[in-house]
Amino acid sequence: MVSDEIIRVLMVNDLDSIKSLMLTKNDLEILSWIDGEGETPASALAMRNGVTVVNASTKLKKLFDQGYLNRTLRSSKSGGDEYLYHSKNYQR
Repeated sequence: MVSDEIIRVLMVNDLDSIKSLMLTKNDLEILSWIDGEGETPASALAMRNGVTVVNASTKLKKLFDQGYLNRTLRSSKSGGDEYLYHSKNYQR
């Protein structure tokens, strides 16, 4: 557990790092949805949220980079590769 004092020091000295880990309401909704789905490609999130695949992919990559999601690479039906994103607790 991180103490309040450590958090205060980080907020004063490294606010950009703290901000980079914060989640928006949309981020939390996405994480909850993925937790219920098990695993999902960016295209499924794009269809669900009515956004482009690029937008959904960027959002999922951000959550992956922040450490909130895992991902695995698979061959897509179109012949290319795509990532499947899943929660840290996901078990195949």
